[in-house]
Amino acid sequence: QWQNPGGLPLQSAGMLAFGSIILVALFYVDPDLGGKLVGIAILSHAVWDAYHYLRDRVVTRSYAEFCAVCDVLLGAAILFMT
Repeated sequence: QWQNPGGLPLQSAGMLAFGSIILVALFYVDPDLGGKLVGIAILSHAVWDAYHYLRDRVVTRSYAEFCAVCDVLLGAAILFMT
């Protein structure tokens, strides 16, 4: 899987990007702004999942679809609450 251009290296880069945004939002900024950043990061992850759903690579389509729906609901809820 390391040689697959859309495989593990791309997923690792995505995990680091989304995870670092959320960690910065939780520990280094104002709580209101942090909540908004977390909501935006989770919604961005839904876009990431939609990309993988459309390309039908890396993960199965059903998993990408389920994760995108969960991310949209969770991200919207977090943005609504902040």
